Amino acid sequence: MSAGVAGVAIPDPVPETLRRGARALVGMRPPGDALASADFPMLVITGDHRPEYEIIADAIAPKTGADRDVVTGMEHLLPDTGAPFNARLESFLNHAE
Repeated sequence: MSAGVAGVAIPDPVPETLRRGARALVGMRPPGDALASADFPMLVITGDHRPEYEIIADAIAPKTGADRDVVTGMEHLLPDTGAPFNARLESFLNHAE
């Protein structure tokens, strides 16, 4: 493995699925660009289980003015954390009104 962008390890040789994904991203606008001009409150929330997801979320939040948070315990299935996710979402929605 070698150090990739932002310290995320990239296997050597690079798997074909990763190559295809990288090729698909070429020329795309970063996800935060489309949301930056949106006129509604946003919450960017992750599970802190994949460093690359955290890097992406950390980049999107300030570009969009979104609130940023992490709820751990269920990896990608954030709503399955139950009370921690629900409390964070409720707080966001109450302040967004």
